[in-house]
Amino acid sequence: MTTIEVVSATKDTIVKTGERFLNVEAVIVDGKKKHPRNYGFQIGTTDKEVNKALKKALDLYETEKAQAEVRAETDKVEASTDKTIEALQGTTISN
Repeated sequence: MTTIEVVSATKDTIVKTGERFLNVEAVIVDGKKKHPRNYGFQIGTTDKEVNKALKKALDLYETEKAQAEVRAETDKVEASTDKTIEALQGTTISN
């Protein structure tokens, strides 16, 4: 099961503009793999709103992971077909 864990939540400032924001550091845990992420929210964002956004981020991760698996399988088939094409080039078949 894939989860997202909040590591820290702090108020921070964008240096260039001086704008304050809520910085949420999280980790997506997928089995033994850990993917750190940072999310920024407007000051005043509630914990429920942050949790909802993190749930969407986790859903997006799952969708992208599934798409990557499909692409990997497609790439495998394409590579196999490339080998077949190379093997067929210049082939003469006779009885």
